[in-house]
Amino acid sequence: MRNSAFVVFFVILLVVSLSYAVHPVQAMPYSREDIAVLNRGYTYLRGRNYDRAIAEYSTVLRVHPNSVNALVNRGLAHIGRRDYDRAIADFTAVLRVEPNSSHARNGLAYAEAARTRQLQQQRTQPAPAQTAQPVTQPAQTQTTQPVEPSLHRHKRPNLR
Repeated sequence: MRNSAFVVFFVILLVVSLSYAVHPVQAMPYSREDIAVLNRGYTYLRGRNYDRAIAEYSTVLRVHPNSVNALVNRGLAHIGRRDYDRAIADFTAVLRVEPNSSHARNGLAYAEAARTRQLQQQRTQPAPAQTAQPVTQPAQTQTTQPVEPSLHRHKRPNLR
């Protein structure tokens, strides 16, 4: 049993190492600070704090303008903000650097489809009507006692 697990592990390791020998990974010379900024951006992206994630990835892109990780993740953050045009621009930039990036292709396809849906929704929604606002009299102020907020919004049902 141990030998078969070792053989499977060895075969997987061999296949992975051969794939890197055939397609070498171009390592970006990231500094420790750049790696920390990328990690912070990823943390913000996972926490759905898209504006801060975009700011972090933009910081890395000022130093490394062709960083595939930063461009793909910034594109995902733009999708989270529903800013599909900028997402499309980021994914297109990735495909210029790395044409076979499946992450960029999938992100680009999603962003283009979402932008198309967004434009169709904008066309089908009627324009807001320009109606005159009724003139209202200022309300008379009454003195009331402050109400304490309840700690529990809903009471539990009595199951007895």
